[in-house]
Amino acid sequence: MSKLLYETGELRAECPEKDGLSEGLVKFFTRDGKCLSCTSFTKGKRQGNATQWHANGQIKAQEFFVDDLPDGLQKYFYEDGSIKAELPYNQGRLDGWVKLFWPDGKEKRLSFYKNHERHGRERLWNEAGILVDDGTYYLGSPIGLHKHWFDDGTLKTEFFYYSAKRVDKRAYNRSGELIFKAVTGDNGEYSEIHWMDGEIIKKV
Repeated sequence: MSKLLYETGELRAECPEKDGLSEGLVKFFTRDGKCLSCTSFTKGKRQGNATQWHANGQIKAQEFFVDDLPDGLQKYFYEDGSIKAELPYNQGRLDGWVKLFWPDGKEKRLSFYKNHERHGRERLWNEAGILVDDGTYYLGSPIGLHKHWFDDGTLKTEFFYYSAKRVDKRAYNRSGELIFKAVTGDNGEYSEIHWMDGEIIKKV
């Protein structure tokens, strides 16, 4: 059993070992003796459950590892115990619905991952619960219509992805007026139109 101490002598960590490798429960502590983390090791690799705590004693993270890689649903929490994030892993790669939350429990982000890449719909909300981002991905690349909103819910921009290189864009001011449009044609040519107070002021 190897141990680490704070410079003032309190126990900082303890690590059981076998043949020079971590074996068993590795623990870290605060200066006043509270456990900050407890992780299961086998032959020097994280294997099984790993738990972290906030300084106030609330659980900070609940993780699971297979051969040192996160596997299964990993959960993270705020200091008051409310859920902060849920991350599904498969052999170290995100795979499934990723969920992030604001401290009051409202959804912050909801997105689907396949083999560690965004694949499907992704939505983001601000702290007031207003949707501010909505779009779809295919194996990591944006496809189709993506919308972004100001914090008050007013439409800010629209992107339409025909492909990674061909993208149309519209932008609006907070009054909802169209102020910018960019279009990419089938031939790859790019054009822009700018408006101010409803009048065209620039074409490119």
